[in-house]
Order: sequence, then C-alpha cells, then structure tokens
Amino acid sequence: TFYTRFSREELIQFFDKVWVTMSTFWFFPVTISLVQFVICKGYITKVEGRRLRQGFYDNRLFGLFNDPNYAAITSLCMIVAMLYLLKKVTNKKMRIFFKVNIVVQYIYVVLSGSRTALVCMTLITGFYVFMYCYQKIHGKYNWKRVLGIILIPVVSMSIVVVAFTVVQRICVVFPMTYYYVVNGEKDSHIKISDKEEIDATLTERKDGKQGNVSNNRVTIWKSYIE
Repeated sequence: TFYTRFSREELIQFFDKVWVTMSTFWFFPVTISLVQFVICKGYITKVEGRRLRQGFYDNRLFGLFNDPNYAAITSLCMIVAMLYLLKKVTNKKMRIFFKVNIVVQYIYVVLSGSRTALVCMTLITGFYVFMYCYQKIHGKYNWKRVLGIILIPVVSMSIVVVAFTVVQRICVVFPMTYYYVVNGEKDSHIKISDKEEIDATLTERKDGKQGNVSNNRVTIWKSYIE
C-alpha cells in the first residue's frame, strides 16, 4: 500500500509539504474575498441554473466561494495546519507568511458568519486546552487542579465566542474607512446602495433574528430523529 512504501518520517515530510502547498494556494482566494468585503462588493451569478451569492452578500462574506460554510471550515483546517507547521518551520519568511495567513484565514471565518465554523473552532480550542492542562497535571491530582482542568477549557471556549463577535464588529471599520477615503463620506451610516448601508450591524446575519439562531437546523435535526 501507499503507507507501507514510506517510513514514518517520509510520510510526515510528505504531508507537511501538502499542508504548506494547500495553505499557500488557499491564501489567495481568501485574500481576494476579504477585498470584496472591504469594498462591499456583492452580486448573484447563475451557474447551471442555480443562483449563487458571491462577494459580500446578505451580511455574509461568500467571497469567491459558493458556500461560506465549507470555505470557513477549510480556512479553519488551514489555521490548525499552520499552527502545527509554525512549530516545525525555521525559515523566517515562511514563519511570517504563516502568521499573516492565519490572521487572514481567521478574519474570513469570522466574516463568513458560519456558525458551523464557530462551533468547530470553539470545540477544537476547548479540546486542545483540556489536553494541554491534563498533560501538565498528569499524576498530580487534587481538587483544585481537577477543577482547573474543567474551568480553564470552558473559559477558553467563552473567549473564542466573544472574540468572534468582537472581531466582527471591528471589521466594519475597514469598509467604512474605504468609503471615506474613496468618496469622502465620514458618517456612521454610509449608503452603498439604495437598500444597503454600512453601519455597526453590517456583519450581523439577518437569518438569525427573531429567535431563529440555528437557521432552521434544529428543526431539520429533529425531523431526522423522529
């Protein structure tokens, strides 16, 4: 088989190269998507009879992708891969690129408005922090340390959720600054079309209002169970 032809070290080197290549290629479409957010460029295109949203549309960053959920999950995978690669790569330029790329991917995940990606990011963070704390106190148990193993991951997960919302709000500054520089408009409500304007709610999803936070997913899950 494929795996038996190579040693463990050769396989690790192979997959390291795969992750480096994937994260590099993924950087470019995500960067272009962020530019679309800054200029608030959104449109609908038809592919094989399907209406696909592109750019920044309905308060979500679709970018160059037809599904922001899949794109956000991919970006999240790239973040995890690059955090892993940062521990191994010694080349200064590559380390700088990975750090910049991590920031770019994270911002896309936030602006995509993907709740799936948010849940995955929260669970990954909680699991990593739990395992880190567990390894630190392994064999040295007492009630304070056990309590710390439980509380620290919970706090970390809460920070991830809060940071997600904070970054969403902060990112509104970029399109506002762009429209001020280009058009000389300096206002907390800048119109970008007859129906849309840039304000503090620019990155808030519309489909989560009126108690429908899951966007009908809970109803779908219930139907599967029944």
